[in-house]
Amino acid sequence: MVDFQNFKKTIVSGTCITALLLLGLLHDNTDYKDTVLENFHQKLESDFFLEDGFKQLLKKYDSLCINGKDKSKLDTKEQYEEFLRGPCAPIIFVPGILGTSLQLKIDCETLQSKNPEIFSNCGWGTCSSYNLLQKKPASEYKLWIGDVFSKASFLQISEKSKCFGDLIGLVYNKERNILEAKEGLEVTWYGNTEQTKNDSKCGANSVRDFTKNPILKKMSCAIRGFGNLIDLLEVMGYQSGLTFQALPYDFRQDVSQSDTQTLIPKVIDHIYEMTGKKSIILGHSLGNLHILNSLSNIPQETKDSKIKQFIAAGPPFIGSPKAFISMLGGDPDYLKKILGKSFGMNYYSQMQLSSGCSSTFDILIKDSFERFKNEEWMIDVIKRIDYEENGIIENSVPFNFLPEPNEDCVNNVFDTRIGGKCKSGLINLQKEPILSINNEQFKANKEDINKIIENYSIYDAEQQKNLFKKASESRGLYDLINPNVPVSIIYGNVLETEWNFNYKKHTREVFEKTNNFYFPEDIKTGLGDGTVPTFSAILPGFKWFHEYQKSKENSKPIKLVEICSNIKKNNPFYDSTSISGEQEQNKSEYRGIDCECSKGGDIGNCYHSCFINDQFFLDFIVQSLITNQQSNINSSQYTSDELDELMQSCPALQLQKLDKKLSEM
Repeated sequence: MVDFQNFKKTIVSGTCITALLLLGLLHDNTDYKDTVLENFHQKLESDFFLEDGFKQLLKKYDSLCINGKDKSKLDTKEQYEEFLRGPCAPIIFVPGILGTSLQLKIDCETLQSKNPEIFSNCGWGTCSSYNLLQKKPASEYKLWIGDVFSKASFLQISEKSKCFGDLIGLVYNKERNILEAKEGLEVTWYGNTEQTKNDSKCGANSVRDFTKNPILKKMSCAIRGFGNLIDLLEVMGYQSGLTFQALPYDFRQDVSQSDTQTLIPKVIDHIYEMTGKKSIILGHSLGNLHILNSLSNIPQETKDSKIKQFIAAGPPFIGSPKAFISMLGGDPDYLKKILGKSFGMNYYSQMQLSSGCSSTFDILIKDSFERFKNEEWMIDVIKRIDYEENGIIENSVPFNFLPEPNEDCVNNVFDTRIGGKCKSGLINLQKEPILSINNEQFKANKEDINKIIENYSIYDAEQQKNLFKKASESRGLYDLINPNVPVSIIYGNVLETEWNFNYKKHTREVFEKTNNFYFPEDIKTGLGDGTVPTFSAILPGFKWFHEYQKSKENSKPIKLVEICSNIKKNNPFYDSTSISGEQEQNKSEYRGIDCECSKGGDIGNCYHSCFINDQFFLDFIVQSLITNQQSNINSSQYTSDELDELMQSCPALQLQKLDKKLSEM
């Protein structure tokens, strides 16, 4: 599946280091609980500090949204009312795959009776607290990311370990054509359970700092998730559940089955009711697919009145060829060799996770190049690719809002962009194959994609075809339906990103013979953010740009925003001001923003899972938030106690409670 390449490698490496540090220091014959290492983590955590650039950003925007008032001297209601009078828009953000901390709840008796093999594989033998000779499971575990010695840890030294795979995997219900939980197991987002609700912060703590392990957190910003954004928002004066809302979800489920399709419109309504202002909706990675599909089903009147902007960061809008590798033989990014021994997610666990994730089908490469080949905008895309490759064009240059190939775009520090010249990152998938298996080549069209699933997937072909068909019914994704709100697509275009894979053998036959990993022998790379190819992120932007230029009904302007580009990087986010003083976007354009990794920072900071914590990315997001909207609600409708209760109970994320909770206040 499309994944956080740098994220996975960091987690595996850091977890192994932690294990080696602690092995022998901690030993207990009781089953692991997530709190065992808390003191150890807190001790190490105290030695880690914020990067200087982010510190400066916090200082720059301190209390901006509450008119410069000192938060420490305001109660909940006073801060809330200052926000309503302030210049900032509310914000909703949706994380990507692996971007939500998941919590596992166990019904011990049901699990033991209905799934005794899972019970055994995890080393449990009893549900009784009085049986001292056998271990019983805890009632809850952190599933993603579980700590080193937890039963729910994906770090496995033994190739025979099965516990994590059994706990993370879903099972196929043929009658309903869905993947569902195993009996005795329930997975939800961290903060949505009895044991974690006091640490929820209305969903915010489930999309940040996926582990308390300070070694992992120090090794990569990927572990932070939306952590830097949340810290920045709180410094600016935002309040979780009132003026900003994180939207965690079970990333294993495909868009059509996910709760997000109900939650996103509910949260939009809730935040508008709380603030009387239009929201910025920010997505990262897979989260953008959930947002795009949801927007295709929201009435235009609602979008016009309640949504200010959709910012899509690193969106795999048309998927990625790399999503195939999990179903063809496994993903090497989940493994790390240390002293000749493999650590990480073993074959069994990878297969359970991959086959139990219907979201894989959302991020399979789509047939967009083939599907739209006769439409004017796609014809212009192909012309643009040809122009960039050979410099020859008849008549005018298509999409001339993009920089010219002879312009200097990026600092000359990237191996993929020697000389720093401008490149769009587009690849013509009408002619280029994406996969080669057993000397058979496949392109990104419907016929070839179905053939790959039917003939070469190592999983049940009928099940895979049915799930793929169901995922394909998310029309907002496959038809690239215009969201009909102003859009900014933020994309990386400087890192090697895999897009073509060559398996010299028949993948299914290798699986049947070895029941073990089989990785591609050859891989081609293009431009992207290390995970999402550039063409996947920006292709829909050309369709929506074309529709806006042609004045299609309800279409809105779009920005293509390239990370690390120096072109137009000082342009303001909004290009006009209304009579009331509200900032507005009325023009479609290309623009760049700076990045830490082009200014001497770690190149890893520009990877897909990391750039959302980049100080320049965050500064760009802040600029989008300064809209100078006038709130249209009476700020005195809630007492301070009622606001505290809303922040604690977080009804916006509890589907059955939202309307009732608000009506009672």
